[in-house]
Amino acid sequence: MARLKAMTDKLSATHLITSRSHARVAHALVSRVIVNINKGESSLVRTGLPEVRASCSAPPAVESSHTALYIFTSGRSGSPEAIAISHEVWVTRCAGCCEYGVTDMTRVLQYASCSFLVAVADTLGTLIAGGTATILSSEERMNDLHGAMRRLQPNYACITPSVAKALELSEVSNIQSLVLVGEPIPRSLAQRLLHFGIKLRNGYGQSEICGLNSVADLRQSDTSYRSIGRSKLQNYWIVDPNDHERLMPVGGVGELVVEGHAISQGYVSEPSQQAAAAYTSAPNWAASVTPIAKKTRGWYKTGDLVQYQANGDLYLFGRKDTQLKVRGQRVEAAEVEHHITQSFKEEIEHVVVDNTGTEEKLTAFVVLRQGHAQRTASSLKAEMHRALCTIVPAWMVPEKVVLTQAIPLTVTGKLDRRALRRGHGLAVAVSDHEHTMKANQQHSFHAGDDYRNFEILASLCHKILGVDEKAFSPRSDWYSLGGDSLSAMRLVKEVRTAGLRLRTNDLMTGRALAVICATLEPMEPVFDNAPMHQSCSSAEVLPMTDFQERYAPLADGSDRGELYKYNVAFHGDFDNEKLGRALHLWVQSNEALRVSFEREASGSLSQRVLPEAGEEWRSRVVLRPIEEPDLNLAAKHDYMKHPVLILLHRSSDKDKREGPQLTLQICHSVFDGMSINHLWHDLVDCYTCSGTRLRPCFARYLSERLLISTEESMTYWSQLLEGSSPTYLRSSMAEVNATEPTRGVKHAACFPGGHRSSISVSTLVYAAWSLVLSILANKNDVVFLYLVHGRDEDYEGSSEIVGCYVGEIPCRVRLQDNMSPEDLLRSVQRQMLESTTHAHLGARDIVSHCTSWPQSEQRYDLSTMLWNESLMNEDSFAVGDAGYMHVSEPIVERSICNDFDIGFDSVSTAEVCFEIRCRAALYSEEELGAVGRAFLGAMQMLSEDAHHDSIRAVIADLQASNDLPTVDQGTTDLQTQTRSTNMTLT
Repeated sequence: MARLKAMTDKLSATHLITSRSHARVAHALVSRVIVNINKGESSLVRTGLPEVRASCSAPPAVESSHTALYIFTSGRSGSPEAIAISHEVWVTRCAGCCEYGVTDMTRVLQYASCSFLVAVADTLGTLIAGGTATILSSEERMNDLHGAMRRLQPNYACITPSVAKALELSEVSNIQSLVLVGEPIPRSLAQRLLHFGIKLRNGYGQSEICGLNSVADLRQSDTSYRSIGRSKLQNYWIVDPNDHERLMPVGGVGELVVEGHAISQGYVSEPSQQAAAAYTSAPNWAASVTPIAKKTRGWYKTGDLVQYQANGDLYLFGRKDTQLKVRGQRVEAAEVEHHITQSFKEEIEHVVVDNTGTEEKLTAFVVLRQGHAQRTASSLKAEMHRALCTIVPAWMVPEKVVLTQAIPLTVTGKLDRRALRRGHGLAVAVSDHEHTMKANQQHSFHAGDDYRNFEILASLCHKILGVDEKAFSPRSDWYSLGGDSLSAMRLVKEVRTAGLRLRTNDLMTGRALAVICATLEPMEPVFDNAPMHQSCSSAEVLPMTDFQERYAPLADGSDRGELYKYNVAFHGDFDNEKLGRALHLWVQSNEALRVSFEREASGSLSQRVLPEAGEEWRSRVVLRPIEEPDLNLAAKHDYMKHPVLILLHRSSDKDKREGPQLTLQICHSVFDGMSINHLWHDLVDCYTCSGTRLRPCFARYLSERLLISTEESMTYWSQLLEGSSPTYLRSSMAEVNATEPTRGVKHAACFPGGHRSSISVSTLVYAAWSLVLSILANKNDVVFLYLVHGRDEDYEGSSEIVGCYVGEIPCRVRLQDNMSPEDLLRSVQRQMLESTTHAHLGARDIVSHCTSWPQSEQRYDLSTMLWNESLMNEDSFAVGDAGYMHVSEPIVERSICNDFDIGFDSVSTAEVCFEIRCRAALYSEEELGAVGRAFLGAMQMLSEDAHHDSIRAVIADLQASNDLPTVDQGTTDLQTQTRSTNMTLT
């Protein structure tokens, strides 16, 4: 946090754009935070920090010489240095992307962290070149790199050799070109990559010269892989390391100086004198070799020692100063030394930071002050980790500490790093091994722990880390064994292959192996619950759940219910006929895609699954040439009998550039948010494997769980709703118009300190809405609906079922004058937990059988809207060797019949994003805005521990600060014979 604060302060930043997962951190840095809520929607949040007033309200006039972006690097003064890059410089740099193999046909893997310039180049540079940037999530980067690469199908990647070591090339055969940067390339790695036919390049660049500046094509016959090629973007010069006014002769080793139009503007604020000196004016000799250089180009001294090779390429020897490379990360030793010295002023006389050993581990060589000789290296290492982990990035925290009597110097009095490494390197390795062996001999594996899991972990750690298995003990942790984040990724992959579920964070938190072994669980097994897999008979007719009936289409075609329209594009070499067969197999093997609805003589709706061997369902799959129009198929389609319509536009045999296009129209009554990813994966299996996995029966789960009414559940809801009445608002006095337009408002509620401990985000949302609803309805006893997923964990494999199992259940909140915010939150959370076992009943049955509400009020469930935004739907899927398919965001046909639909989502305890939608005829933009602000305020007030003593005070503040559209209580009493509509929280 301190490092981030130093960065924002150095730039005098007033606004910060961030994702929702980082909103809490952002609130402590700047006065205004722009949070990306969902699908490009953003929310501006004022954090309460002092604001810097702009001198002019008009938009600034941007010129090419103005700064486009800042990038931070390690600083020698102990503070990160900000580098300014102008628009013209960055565009010049991006124009050279084609020199590194990025074209309009390139799919670039964006792997690097956003804090590095290569991440900016991988995105903006790729898009400027017309290519495609495939962006990994943090979860994929750490835990599922191979799976993500198969899904995204990149053919180009710029990564470090350390990451390349973790790649199993047989699993990512789509990669055609690799540019390795940041650290020397081991010969064994280069040979392995070249053996697979990959175009392998060694890349060179620095942030000050806008990143990648040159690449060298590598071959099997090369004797060394330290060539950095030559730059076609800028000019390279080799000068005397101590005097840049003197050019080195060809063949001499000297410092690399870069000249060109892609040199950054320099450091911001007050960089160290040594850092600022790297930006220099044209040397005196420049006029004789490049006459225009003095006026139009920048010059930068890189500090790297290079030498010309016979072919004109440059050979990189290393740094001339203290800048280090640790696992591909650039580290200024002086910055780490500064922070260590500041943190241990009383104990440390002198410290030198260097990288040692073949693994280039960052090591602190320490000379202790007098009176501290009792200090041990292990205790100092632990305290150093605690002191530095909040100041510098993880890779800048020394992994080893070596205590020494003196620091070796050269005859000129300068630090002799070579002697330091040579004198202590072997001793460090021997000491570490002896310490580990001694510690492990003192501990045996505790009885009752899973020794089999320990043996698996020990064997795989030996494979990944190369550490003797005898050095392992139950109390060993990942760091003590020499592991890091890159090797953790490799271990996670191996452990999952062995059938156990492990995450990178399990290792990186520093937990002992015994603790990890005790929490390891088997990967989700293939279902063996035979009854759940039995297909239901086509003659078996089942009633529909409340939720299904609410969103079902009408038989006369006047309303298609809630209809989702997915567009899928296939990229690659797809066979039209094979894809058509896969679609038929997809429907045939998935019961949910063969569901049919019909209205009984009694007027109620029912459902059955069409037989897979029959022909009736085949009309749901339509195959057309890509140039043939739809001829308005949707208008003629019977969505009640066939709530699924699949239209495939096959690619032309003459022009394969435009791949097949698929449209899936599917009614919400046959699927839910947890099902859609399963459906897409099943389609992939049908194309690649000519089959799909056996999933639990769609109708069996309905009949055995969701359609069962137990006496215990009926009693629970009767007691909960006893004495309650519907909560009326404006929709109870207005007819529903399916085509009526709606309006919405979005907000992000952020809690920099987090909300109250042991209170869930859902509890906070429901409690906050109960306060707003009580003001709107002018009642202290309110009832509203919220969504439940409907999948019972006691049924093995319920998470894998494809179908519509979600439902709505009521939440009742009775507000009392003496109730505190804590009381309200506890009451709501207790009700949510208690109702879980009774949530299979739908709102219609609950109101019909468990309340004394008037008969007309039994249509209570018609006020519900599903809006489950917490589920992350995948949008790209690798399809074997054929290519990949991309699923666009669905277009949804839905109507609102109640006052407000509220969708909320959260990725942390520090923020909630929500959207409120209403019928435009019922509430104006001003009124809806007031409701949104009140809801936002209620959440923030409830999240604070000491600001309000009672619920009465919270409500008073909400009423005072918002002009809410309340309903007169006398008016609502007259509506007891009118249908009820309510708020829905999903």
